[in-house]
Amino acid sequence: MSAWYDSSCDQFIQSSTDIVVGQLARTAASEGWDTPPAQEKEWNTSVDLLKQSLTRKQNERLEVLQSALADPRLHEFEDVILEYDFRRRGLRMDCVLLAPGIVVILEFKRQAPTLADRDQAMSYAINLREFHEVTQDAIQEGNLIITPVVVSTQCKATETSEISFHESPWQAVLKRSLLSDAKNLAETLANLLALRRGRHILNRQKWITSRFKPSSSILDAAISLYGQHDVSAINQHALPAKIIAECVEGLQKIVTEVREKKEKRVIFISGAPGAGKTLVGLQLLYRTTESIFVTGNAPLVDVLQLALKNSYRAKNTAKQLKIPSGYKKQQLKTVIDLATFPIEKAHRFLKSRSNSSTPSNETLVIFDEAQRTYLEGRSVADERLKKDEAQLVLEALEKDHPNEGLLVICLLGHNQAINTGESGITSWFKAVTQEENWSYQISDDTLELPDLFENSAEEEYWTTHPKRKTLRLGHLDHSLRFYKNRDFEKWAAAVVNADSIKAKAIANRLKQSAIKILLTRDLKTAKKWIRDHRVGEERAGMIASSQARRLIAEGIHVLPQADSKIGQWMLAPSGDIRSSNTLEVAQNQFQVQGLELDYTLLCWDADFRLTKKKWDAFSISGATWQNQKQESQKTYRQNSYRVLLTRARKGLVIYVPQGDHSHEDETRKPEFYDGIFKFLESCGCVILR
Repeated sequence: MSAWYDSSCDQFIQSSTDIVVGQLARTAASEGWDTPPAQEKEWNTSVDLLKQSLTRKQNERLEVLQSALADPRLHEFEDVILEYDFRRRGLRMDCVLLAPGIVVILEFKRQAPTLADRDQAMSYAINLREFHEVTQDAIQEGNLIITPVVVSTQCKATETSEISFHESPWQAVLKRSLLSDAKNLAETLANLLALRRGRHILNRQKWITSRFKPSSSILDAAISLYGQHDVSAINQHALPAKIIAECVEGLQKIVTEVREKKEKRVIFISGAPGAGKTLVGLQLLYRTTESIFVTGNAPLVDVLQLALKNSYRAKNTAKQLKIPSGYKKQQLKTVIDLATFPIEKAHRFLKSRSNSSTPSNETLVIFDEAQRTYLEGRSVADERLKKDEAQLVLEALEKDHPNEGLLVICLLGHNQAINTGESGITSWFKAVTQEENWSYQISDDTLELPDLFENSAEEEYWTTHPKRKTLRLGHLDHSLRFYKNRDFEKWAAAVVNADSIKAKAIANRLKQSAIKILLTRDLKTAKKWIRDHRVGEERAGMIASSQARRLIAEGIHVLPQADSKIGQWMLAPSGDIRSSNTLEVAQNQFQVQGLELDYTLLCWDADFRLTKKKWDAFSISGATWQNQKQESQKTYRQNSYRVLLTRARKGLVIYVPQGDHSHEDETRKPEFYDGIFKFLESCGCVILR
């Protein structure tokens, strides 16, 4: 980490604004940044404002400020740090002030501060708490507090709400970013000093050069998936990160081997939800030439592409890219490469090649959610498949590259089949056996996964098939999503399997972790809890089954795929009505499979309810619920709720409606919902009233 300018407060006050801004510009230039006049004007305004706040005199002219004494209330502020570059998190903070017992983060804005601006400043504070070793030590040893403030340089902005702090583990951080303006900044800073709990002295240089150290309470490797392409925040000694790194390294060696020997091979990598399969695929894509990332999860593509578009907009006709904070000039190629990730929706992969007379250049296809490829006869992109989609993929690759090494890496999520016509893993096995030059490579751990095959004979056949090669590391069994406790996924499995005894035993262990599972009959209470617990730029969202048709009576609209706008829902900041954080509309299982949020509000309808102590699936037909008696339909619904239950990193609130007690609506009988609620309560959910 580094700062573009730092000094003692005394030196800062005595230096002219021109000198400070000149230092900022020189540092920016040395790191390959272009600083247009508008940026320097903004720095001038912010520096002047800060000087005025730190001095007794409130004059605007620098000549008067050079020798001014510090405001007596603010004399304990000892250090000023401008443009603090927290590269490991891809962040750059406008200003950090250090005083004994307190770190103040100032984010300057010209306009009136928005909710998104508050989230930005809060995100800076949380990142220091979670990843900055010197700050962590000071919190532990000396009760240091961290206080984010958004300062409007041109508009009136004052804080009117009560000042308080977060609950554990962020009790050192203000619960809400404060607002201030040019007139009131000195008063705001004085009020913050009064909040201190100790007088731990911070050394400026040690603070600036602090080691990057993820705390025990956070491990968010999935940040790479949503367009924030900073260095992944994985503790180097964390077991999940080590396994992922080993998996990517092993796959790179196989890619080299296959290309050198001109072999043709399909490799399978499996893992539970949140294990990091997609992260493996994207890392391998970035490190490997002539490759493409194909996914059966269309919403993930929408989110990734919108994230990339937002992060790397073209500035002019020369297609120069705006580099996000944290990147040096020599990293330009890296950023451009990230911006041009070759990512494609699975069901357009074949069509784009069949309509082109020019061979594609990809010899490595990374196929995410590969179990979701379709069977022969299914209509895909307005055309019926003449063969299984897996076989058509292999044929298309061999047609374009008959004399080259070819590799398909299938990333598999088990127990997540949620749609009819999806082929599962055996479709890929069959495709390999039908193509003369192909083989497949899969680990024993993957082959032993439950529900992968219909029977033991089928498992034995594919395990011992002569075209099979073994794979040492092919199953990721440590969750990144639930970094505190892998038992959360086991709890979800027990719930959808109607095993309340097992679920409750797991829930009792989960109550000791940072993950919260709550249950309520009141929608307003559910939303309030999530809004109270979502911090900074964390994401929250409302989700429900695509068959949850009667939630509309509760004012809950479950978005159909055509209207989902999943990219905006996942990425729009707080204050934007399209954002998931508004908790206004619900996305269904098809849209959120493969995606994740920090907090989810799962709205549970009568489409999946208990009859005679087992789950049954129902769908609205006309004016009534119809029981879906086919086992495949029950499995799809069961897996749909498994997906919905496992989208949250930190907290899940399940809302079960009361139903219609007037008995006018036969589709919303209270007994439908009462049974669901009582069962979930017996599974160990904490009741939220």
